Amino acid sequence: PNVRIQGVNENYIFLKDLNVEYGRNFSTLEIQYGSKVAIIGSKVASSLSDNPNMVNEEISFKGAKFRVIGVLKEKGQLAEDNFDNMVIIPILVANQMASGRGLDYYLTVAIKDPSQMELAMGEATGIMRNIR
Repeated sequence: PNVRIQGVNENYIFLKDLNVEYGRNFSTLEIQYGSKVAIIGSKVASSLSDNPNMVNEEISFKGAKFRVIGVLKEKGQLAEDNFDNMVIIPILVANQMASGRGLDYYLTVAIKDPSQMELAMGEATGIMRNIR
């Protein structure tokens, strides 16, 4: 009951400074087409199997089956985020599984060059206005 399932894109791992210990990150195509693949936290992996490398194993939740493509390196709990007790899936699949229930969306933006902050903020504002 304390495992969080989160829909993300392929940039999430980099933005949250997470490391994949076994397997790999999502591909752009898996995100774009909503493939039923998952990256799981280290505690989730250890609670499901004695083998911490669960790559290519199948897990199921909320009536759907997912193939594990990655296991995150243990990170510990940071504020309200417990990445070790998390399952991350492509955002398109998460939206489909919600079946009309209200979802919370969070947007995280990062830039490589801090001198470009103003430009990035303007660009993000314009994109969000289009979405709204």
